[in-house]
Amino acid sequence: MAPVRPSTAPAKPARHVPSSTGKMRSEQRRGDTPAPALPSGRIKVRATQMCFYDLKRRREGDVFVITGPSEFSERYMEVVQGSVPLKSTSPQAALNREHDEILGGTAARPSNLNTDDDDVE
Repeated sequence: MAPVRPSTAPAKPARHVPSSTGKMRSEQRRGDTPAPALPSGRIKVRATQMCFYDLKRRREGDVFVITGPSEFSERYMEVVQGSVPLKSTSPQAALNREHDEILGGTAARPSNLNTDDDDVE
């Protein structure tokens, strides 16, 4: 029986390689803007786009409370004043609004519609 030779292929690099700054790529902020200083404890925020928090879908404009600065995301949230009332959009209200946008002609239309369909007679 022939001896097993070790592989000559180069070793694969680690999946998450730290950058020259010592932080993982996912931890680095884009641009030169520093992260906003957030208060500790509960923070009232507004959803800037649809997201999920606390096992609930948060739609754009919803105001809710997060439990700490570690749960804040600049991509999906903005901090609001404490006097702003909490707001949650129900699923039916979101459907009604989208339906009204479609009927009113203000909804975004897909740009990849094929209007030259030869299969339909």
